[in-house]
Amino acid sequence: MNLRGCGIPETLVWFYLSIVEKYCPDIKVIDISGNHISPRVCEVIQEILTKTELKSLKMANTNLKSKGLAVICLGLAKNTSLLELDLNYNDFGT
Repeated sequence: MNLRGCGIPETLVWFYLSIVEKYCPDIKVIDISGNHISPRVCEVIQEILTKTELKSLKMANTNLKSKGLAVICLGLAKNTSLLELDLNYNDFGT
């Protein structure tokens, strides 16, 4: 799934990822770079990381904060398939 730089509203990012989480267990790549995300998007990503064999997750420049990163890390702790994680250009200090 590639939504890179689309500038779509956070609610649509959440909606698309919710559909992926429920109906696309074979997804291998998610790229939401360049779209602002919220903690609820991070919760869906956590679920995707625990339920799929995702290989690549790109979240550069998404306005990801430390709380969202902590939620994603819970999913990463249970994931054994991810090979690529891009979190460039985010501010984890807040």
